[in-house]
Amino acid sequence: MDPTSSFVMALAALVLTVANITATVVNFRKSAGHVVVEMNAALLNPTRSLLSNDKGTWGLLLGEYRSTGFELAKIVIENPGRTAATITQLDLRVTGSSNPAFAMGVKAITVKKLSETLGGVTTSEGLPYRLEPFDQAVYLVDFWAVVRHVFTQEPHLREINVWVSVKIAGQPRPYDSKSHGYWTIRREWVSFVSPYTQRSAHSIILAELMNVFDDPGEIRWLPQLASRIEQKITPESDPIDITSVLQEIIGPGWDSGGSSLGPHDVWRLMFFGDEVKQRLDAIGKNVIWDPTPDTHH
Repeated sequence: MDPTSSFVMALAALVLTVANITATVVNFRKSAGHVVVEMNAALLNPTRSLLSNDKGTWGLLLGEYRSTGFELAKIVIENPGRTAATITQLDLRVTGSSNPAFAMGVKAITVKKLSETLGGVTTSEGLPYRLEPFDQAVYLVDFWAVVRHVFTQEPHLREINVWVSVKIAGQPRPYDSKSHGYWTIRREWVSFVSPYTQRSAHSIILAELMNVFDDPGEIRWLPQLASRIEQKITPESDPIDITSVLQEIIGPGWDSGGSSLGPHDVWRLMFFGDEVKQRLDAIGKNVIWDPTPDTHH
């Protein structure tokens, strides 16, 4: 065989090998599964209702409903393909801060008892999570905790952008919600309910209670507990007083994580007053107080 023919055959073999490798890599990535990610504004009243704006845009119109729930980001991860996808990581990401790669993992709120009234809405539990073909997973996360952390750490910031990043096993790059859930949040905003600069004391207390108890989305009496605490404190109450009010209501067993009101995180309970006080002070005169008993539904 002459040198020219040998070269052509070797080149053809090389091209075929590269093509096979490329096809193998493409097929491997496809076999790993892919997802579509959305982030929507949502308002949770534990075990009762979940209102959401499923357009991915900032803000939530409540209409006749009162803003007494817990403001969350409702993250929907859908698998449109025929191959299962395993979710291994879920982060809230921020642009606008000094750290261009800022990401913070968040613990999702579990909700299991809203399916009959909300068309089958049930949240997923923990990670990793195997997402079957043509199925979706829903996570509810406290995005305000991330926003407050960034603005506290960087006082010069006037606004930031927030979105969700999801890592899928076997895929080199994460998926994100930039096309359906990319929010610009200003420093003075404390709520996604218009006019954005006001927040009820009840909502602030409820948000911190959600961090204290193990299964907050399953505890029907949390809004009533927030009302009782609101009635017993004032804008001048210090963190110790606020924590003491909660401990008195919970009663014996609070220091061991167990009580008649259910299991809770003792460490988070001890700092409950500090967290509530920080949120109240940050909003200042724009906090809306409503100490009237049993008005939150």
